Amino acid sequence: MDVAGFLLKGPPGCSDTTTARSSREAPNPAFLEGRYTKDRGPGGVREVKGPAQEIVVLVTASSEEEAARIGRALVEAGLAACANVLPRVRSIFRWEGKVSEEQESLMVVKSRSDLFDDVARTVKRLHSYQVPEIIAVPIAHGSPEYLAWIHEVTRQPK
Repeated sequence: MDVAGFLLKGPPGCSDTTTARSSREAPNPAFLEGRYTKDRGPGGVREVKGPAQEIVVLVTASSEEEAARIGRALVEAGLAACANVLPRVRSIFRWEGKVSEEQESLMVVKSRSDLFDDVARTVKRLHSYQVPEIIAVPIAHGSPEYLAWIHEVTRQPK
C-alpha cells in the first residue's frame, strides 16, 4: 500500500470500503485536489484543498552539521518555512542485509506538498547518504496563523 493509501484508508487489514489502488498508480487523495483556501468549515475548522497542502518532511542526516546545512539551504531557497534539527536520535535500520544502529540527526521541515519534489531533489543533492530518508506527511490540523505563515514565506512552485 502506498503512503497516500495508508493515510486515507489506514493500515492493511483495516476495513476499507474503497477500491484498492494499484501500488503503481499515482495516488490522487482528496487533499491534493483543488487549490489552497483559507475558508472555514463547520465549527471554524480550516478546510485545505489542493496541491498547496502544508506538510511536515522528515529527513535524517549523518550529523547535526549536515542537517543544519540542508535545512538552511531549504529555507534560503524558499522550499521550507522552517527546519528544526534534533541532534542525537538513535536510528535502528536494515542496510545491505544487516541490522545497523547509528546516531543521526533528524530534521523536521515544514513546507507545502506542491514543493515536495523540489525539497526532495535538494535534499538528495546535498545529502551524504545513498538513500536519504525523505518522508512527507500532511498536516491535518494546525494554528491557522502558522499554516498561513508557511504559505507566505515559501516560494510559488515553478
